[in-house]
Amino acid sequence: MPDDLEQEQPSPTALANEVKRLRAALEARPDEAFDSAPIGYCILDAAGYVTRVNRAGAALLGSTRERLMFRHFATVLGLEERRAFLEHLQSTRNRRATAEVQVRRPNAGGTVVLQLVSERYPLPGAAEPGYLTALIDITRTKELEDRLRHIARAGELLGAPLDQPGMIAAISRIVVPQLADLCIIDMRDDRGEVRRADVAFADSRKQTNFAERLRQAAERQGWQTPQSKVLLGGAPVLLEDLHADVDGLGDVFAEAGSQSMMVVPLTARERVIGAVTLVSAGSGRRYTAADLSYAHDLARRAAVALDNLELDQRARRAVTERDTLLAMVSHDLRTPLSVIFLKLAQLAKRSPPDERRDSRRALDGIRTAAQDMNRLVSDLLDIATIDAGDLTVHKEKHPLRGIIDEAVERIRPLAAAQQQRIEVNTELPGPNVEVDRDRVLQVFSNLLGNAVRYCPEGTTLSVRVEVQGTLARIQVADDGPGIAAADLPHLFDRFWQLKKRTRQGSGMGLSIARGIVEAHGGRIWVESLPGAGTRFYFTLPLASSSQRTVLVVDDDPIMRDTLCEALRQEGYHVSSAANGAAALESLRRRPTSVVLLDLSMPVMDGWGFLDERLRHGQLRSLPVVVISGQAEDEARLRAAHADWVPKPLHIDELLRTLERPQGVASAELPAPPPSPVTH
Repeated sequence: MPDDLEQEQPSPTALANEVKRLRAALEARPDEAFDSAPIGYCILDAAGYVTRVNRAGAALLGSTRERLMFRHFATVLGLEERRAFLEHLQSTRNRRATAEVQVRRPNAGGTVVLQLVSERYPLPGAAEPGYLTALIDITRTKELEDRLRHIARAGELLGAPLDQPGMIAAISRIVVPQLADLCIIDMRDDRGEVRRADVAFADSRKQTNFAERLRQAAERQGWQTPQSKVLLGGAPVLLEDLHADVDGLGDVFAEAGSQSMMVVPLTARERVIGAVTLVSAGSGRRYTAADLSYAHDLARRAAVALDNLELDQRARRAVTERDTLLAMVSHDLRTPLSVIFLKLAQLAKRSPPDERRDSRRALDGIRTAAQDMNRLVSDLLDIATIDAGDLTVHKEKHPLRGIIDEAVERIRPLAAAQQQRIEVNTELPGPNVEVDRDRVLQVFSNLLGNAVRYCPEGTTLSVRVEVQGTLARIQVADDGPGIAAADLPHLFDRFWQLKKRTRQGSGMGLSIARGIVEAHGGRIWVESLPGAGTRFYFTLPLASSSQRTVLVVDDDPIMRDTLCEALRQEGYHVSSAANGAAALESLRRRPTSVVLLDLSMPVMDGWGFLDERLRHGQLRSLPVVVISGQAEDEARLRAAHADWVPKPLHIDELLRTLERPQGVASAELPAPPPSPVTH
């Protein structure tokens, strides 16, 4: 922060006390105390006209004491400040105590901000008391406040995620028009070559007329410009009179109305990476050393942001190049690995019978090592693909329980060797999921494999599934030693290993698992406490049928149970009822996607249910699929806006009917039949 931002200004309380001291002095020696006061003062009558003003006050108001006498103070300040001044007098009169206000007075060199502190003051011979008003120049204080706000805004802009052109444009927006009417930014690369990165005028017409000329003029001047001196030496340059101090470029600046210039370096890590030129034009501003200090501070902040951006881009390029190399190497390794597997198969067939036992042991060792290499190559390819954002998953509908069972069977021999037990806690058959089966198997294999490798003998592993809305949440847990809190944030980092000394694994598995889960639209996380085991969670999207509920309505318990079981195996949520009346009661308690309805039932048959459906506004658009062996029922069912599946029932045809878009808007349904009237 510039040093001038830390200067202290008199507080309002101190100013009020000064007014009181002056009032006391006026009573003792009025002329001497008033005229010699270091602070500007004036005495106003009850209407606000000047009756007396001291030298300091006249100087602050930019006039002489003679010209100010008997003028209304509002006209002295300017008509724009009239309301603020009159409200100030009213406040002073009502409070019968000290009151203050800030006003702005136009000045040849800009705008002067004055703080007025007034209190009631008796005037000799006047019917009403007037006002003793102190005038304090707080222009510098307001400038410093504005600059503090400006620095805060600059921090927000420079902290935004931008590329280099965007960052350079942000720097121009920070200084134009707040500090300058024109901003020029020059950048120097590692080879010392300089390019003009931006020319930004506050005036759009000047931008059109002069921006390109300034670019070309800089190229012609080469290293003879003020910018070149800053780029070479690193010291800022202040030119208070631009026309007299700039050779060769003076005509361009003169046509643009430029008056004053300062050039500050962009310095980061003790290197000058560029220069920012600020030019005032038409505002009457002449840059001072304080302005140069402030601009230099802003430039240091901008340079750090630009340097951090360059470092980030270099790191990203390095990661991209590394991943490209990994992908190339991994791909090229597939060919020699294929040769190794082919040769192993040939050697196994050609070895003499009496040597096969010994040779088989050696070949198995080579095959195991080659398989490990192949798995590592696959992981490297997956990592590169995930980082590039190119991982594709081919999602299809699969029973989640089937994927879990296959993953458990793959890892069970390894767990058995460790005397570990695996439990699967999920309702049969479990929900269907819309996933890439092979990729999800990778996730399970990684999580279960890690648990087996890192947990001691006798550990129990478990897999649980819970349906949450449109997602299946899977938990893979163990009751092992747990993971230290310091390690948890790094588990999904690439190439990070939980136990580096053991060198188990490549440190890529969990990173790949996260990429696969996120490619499916899910997320993965871990919870663990030392000594309390570890629980990994991840979510997968349910298949569309798993999100639908079916109400099976049939009085035959065998048929009803068979239908329910078949639909559950397909991933539907299923409930049942024995007749139409029970179905209506169930629908009041539980929302349902579709009703699977039999027609012949006691208490209330299917036709009665369809009639009642039309009487209830909330049920009129509910899809209904009727199972019937009578072909003549089809026309009547169509009139009742119900779908139809014939008996004998085939599960594939039933599923196609259930998966079809169903339901009709209530406006399309016939009007409900009139309710019976009882006399």
